[in-house]
Amino acid sequence: MGSNPTPRMEESKPFNKVRITYYSVVREQTLADLMAGEVKRVRKILGGHGFQSNIRSVGIREGKVVRVVTRQPMQGPVVVEIDGMRIAIGRGMARKIVVGDI
Repeated sequence: MGSNPTPRMEESKPFNKVRITYYSVVREQTLADLMAGEVKRVRKILGGHGFQSNIRSVGIREGKVVRVVTRQPMQGPVVVEIDGMRIAIGRGMARKIVVGDI
């Protein structure tokens, strides 16, 4: 997922000169963004303590490798496989699970 730098203009107050700086907008990839068959590693679990506790109790933890089995249409659940076990996760929950390359 590449991102092009976006120019941002800043004004220096003492001399009223314009300086252009570049910054990149990087969006983290979540479990909800993956297509069927993709394999990634769980990097971070967002959300409150209760959500994190629940999601970890079904085996989804930081550092685990997940494979997306299916993505149901119409914002339906995402079915993932972790350690040989298949788990259906709601799309909203899947958006709180940040993943990255293995």
